[in-house]
Amino acid sequence: MTAREIYDLALSGGGNDFQATVELLKRLDLPWFLIGGLAVNAYAEPVYTADADFADFYDLLNFYGAIVLVTIVLIRVVIAWIINQRDGFYRQWLKQRRDERRAVEKERVRLQYLSPKAFAQLVADLPSIHCSVENLLEMAERELPKGNPQFFWDMISKLGGILSDGIPDKVWAIKKQAGVGRACEREQAETLEQEAKRFAERMQSLVARAKGLETFAQEHAVRCAYEERELEDLKRLNDLFRGDD
Repeated sequence: MTAREIYDLALSGGGNDFQATVELLKRLDLPWFLIGGLAVNAYAEPVYTADADFADFYDLLNFYGAIVLVTIVLIRVVIAWIINQRDGFYRQWLKQRRDERRAVEKERVRLQYLSPKAFAQLVADLPSIHCSVENLLEMAERELPKGNPQFFWDMISKLGGILSDGIPDKVWAIKKQAGVGRACEREQAETLEQEAKRFAERMQSLVARAKGLETFAQEHAVRCAYEERELEDLKRLNDLFRGDD
């Protein structure tokens, strides 16, 4: 038996009612489509069903449109959360840099007034400074080329602070206080000064390699953008105070 014959037999001529409904929908020019058991019969072995299910095209369109809208909203919420998390990370990084700069300024003040005991300790700590820089360089180098860009640039940031401020300040303090009769201390300071130059060359080599790698270059660009934004904010703040004066 055909699907039409089964339908007519089960519902005493229900196939005619179905056909009449279809013709009415066509005359009214209403978009529609068939769902339910009869729709299944078009693609499978006929099954007994006592009703014909129709769906309004526009209602379905509105339904799926609502789903799409909700999906878009959820995606935007997730993206906003990710951006906020990333923004929080870089703001924390900027805060850490500010804290490190303040620590450098305090250390400079301390180095100007070293007691004999503090001076001796400073000289004794010079080898550990060398080891610390060496370790930071090795950790940064291990991240290239497929490591963590954020960790790499964190190491470079720390190295930059030590090589541009930390070591020069300590060398200056030792040379200033060593004076006559302390050639050994001066020699140790000058040795560290020369090593710092070699360390700086190694660091610049790593930076050049990293900038040639896409993910590392992107991370560097993001950090530069945040630094520029911070400088602009500080400039606007200074201009505001000057305007008040």
